[in-house]
Amino acid sequence: MSSSAFRGAPLARAVLAAASLLLVSGFTATAAQAVTPSYGVSTGSGTLTPVDPGTSTPVFGTGQDDETTVVTAPFPVSLYGVTSSSLTVDTNGYVGIGTGTDDNLGSTDDTDFGTPVVVAYNDDLDTTTDGDVRAETRGVAPDRQFVIQWDVAVHGDTNATARFQVIFNEDNADVEVDYGGTLDVADTGWIGTKLDQSELVRPGAAASPYPADGTILNYSPNNFHLTASVPGRTGATPDFTGSTNHLADDVDLDVYSGTDTTAATGTRVSSYSTTPDGFSGAYDVTQSTPLAAGTYTLVASQPSAGLAKTRETFIVDTTAPAGLTLTGPPARSDQPEPTFTGAAGTATGDQQPTVEIHEGSTVSGTVVESVATTGGATYTGTSGGLDDGTYTAQAVQVDDSGNESDSTAVTFTVDTESASPYFSRTPAMQGPEPYFTGFGSDDAGDAASVTVAIFAGSAATGAPVQTYNNVTFDEDGRFTVEGTTLAEGVYTARVSQGDDVGNPLGTDTYTFTVDATAPALTVTGPADGATTTDTQPLFTGTAGRATGDNDTVGIGIYAGTNLMADPVAYVEAPIAADGMWSARPTVALAAGTYTIDAYLYDDAGNATSVLRTLTVAGAAAAAVPVPAAPAPVTIPAPPVAVCKGNRVLHKSIARPSGTHLKVSATINGKKVKATIGRKAIAVVVDLRGKVKGTYKLRVLMTRKQATGKRKTVTTTKTYTYKVCL
Repeated sequence: MSSSAFRGAPLARAVLAAASLLLVSGFTATAAQAVTPSYGVSTGSGTLTPVDPGTSTPVFGTGQDDETTVVTAPFPVSLYGVTSSSLTVDTNGYVGIGTGTDDNLGSTDDTDFGTPVVVAYNDDLDTTTDGDVRAETRGVAPDRQFVIQWDVAVHGDTNATARFQVIFNEDNADVEVDYGGTLDVADTGWIGTKLDQSELVRPGAAASPYPADGTILNYSPNNFHLTASVPGRTGATPDFTGSTNHLADDVDLDVYSGTDTTAATGTRVSSYSTTPDGFSGAYDVTQSTPLAAGTYTLVASQPSAGLAKTRETFIVDTTAPAGLTLTGPPARSDQPEPTFTGAAGTATGDQQPTVEIHEGSTVSGTVVESVATTGGATYTGTSGGLDDGTYTAQAVQVDDSGNESDSTAVTFTVDTESASPYFSRTPAMQGPEPYFTGFGSDDAGDAASVTVAIFAGSAATGAPVQTYNNVTFDEDGRFTVEGTTLAEGVYTARVSQGDDVGNPLGTDTYTFTVDATAPALTVTGPADGATTTDTQPLFTGTAGRATGDNDTVGIGIYAGTNLMADPVAYVEAPIAADGMWSARPTVALAAGTYTIDAYLYDDAGNATSVLRTLTVAGAAAAAVPVPAAPAPVTIPAPPVAVCKGNRVLHKSIARPSGTHLKVSATINGKKVKATIGRKAIAVVVDLRGKVKGTYKLRVLMTRKQATGKRKTVTTTKTYTYKVCL
């Protein structure tokens, strides 16, 4: 078994004498310039029509390898000026015109054949156990076709279904090659027409895979074509492209200044020679040295194909568009679809500018949108929609030659989110002089103050009964309002905050009840001014059980009459369902005179205090300090009651979906630690040292929607903790 050849034969021009003149691309050869017909090829697709096994003639039977034989065509056929009715057929996929073709062309030796050949698919082929090579005549004179069909395989490929045909025409010198089936091996074969042992032309100037099923190649004499293309306006280093269907020779490219390429006046500024692609015939050459601005002519030629030439004139333009400007939106706005205007260059070849919008405050940021513009010397363009954030826009204008101009950059911010103030203290009950506190948002452009308005009723409607304007923030971003006296009833407080771009006011409300009535409280024992020998006397009394009243009575025991000093003892007395209460101090009292302060608070902060004087008799009276001046009579605040044990709590909150997540947390208006983890938000609640009462943890989570929309979603979580002794 022999190996495939047609390997490495040098491509060279083969110019043979011929009696006829050749018309090629508009060029008529003289007798001195006459050349052998140059074959070009066109590619198409269709369906291979098999020969009739009943009427066709066997050329080779099954199991043949590396064999040639001569068959006689019913009419003379021509190729490259050679005409004969005798055709040499080879099992390796080609047919020669005449009988001078060497045995096993393309297999063991291709140096001695002397006739042109049609190479359908030259490889190490055989007819295997069920293939053959057959010939058939179709049609009637003078329009007959002579068909030679191979059913073969690359040696060793048992899956092959390859079938291909060479078709000669009685009425013209065209040669058609049809392909069907497949060859599954990775090997490649040679395809094309061959004038002699030194020339193989399109598409077989290089080895090729077996063509796709249905491929048709049509080789025709005198249909040579050569194209050349270059942009009409271009930069200094243009690309020269084109194609030819004569692959035996390189394409010569010459660039001349001006439009006159004659030897008398034309000046050649550059010259190239390029080998076209072995199958497509395409070529591509880039001007290696920059050309000066001006007019040039590209001349492409293949002299051996009949001195054919084609010309393309082009202009080199190295001047970028002039006068490009950009006017953008305001530095800050609530418009997510801003409009851009400016002036643009209008010289020949200048294209319409675009506006590139970069993320961030410089043009080095990622381009998030390229805005198309309309207009001429004055252009306009509108964004399709931007998320909130800071952007930098720059107008870019190019011309047909690839020259580019960039405008001055414009930075702007889109802000469509309203401010987000909120109340951090929202007790259900308030005293007659209510107290409001909360936080304003501090995003860029948000106002540095809020307005708090109080409305009668359970909604923030109608005219407010109280309004507090321009309430500023402390260093923690907190606002505080100490309201003036309100009558008892239901009210709604509303805080509002604006921004500098006109977004709707951000608001928060809460409804509360004003309670101006202090709780009922009496002390029934011991009597005021009583003396006792009990060092842990029993204190008794009654207390109100109205809604909001605390459920314990606080009792402070002070030495003498100085209520400004620290109490010597403190006790809380739980109030029973019937309003009765009682308690003893947990420490023994020394002999002396004491002032007893019993007090009761409600949720609105109203307090009732009852004072009693009590003397504890003993062996020695306790020394009672005498103040330098009488102390003012006041209702003291309750002493600090510290929680027992460690009251540092850790709260884990599921992290919401979305991007640009921000979180803040407060405990009764005071910021506490909050961190964002991969799956959860962790909040540390420190209740150590807090007075007895109810504390509310508020966690505010702000994020972009996961869908990528510009809307900001705010989620608030509230948790209640009760501090005990």
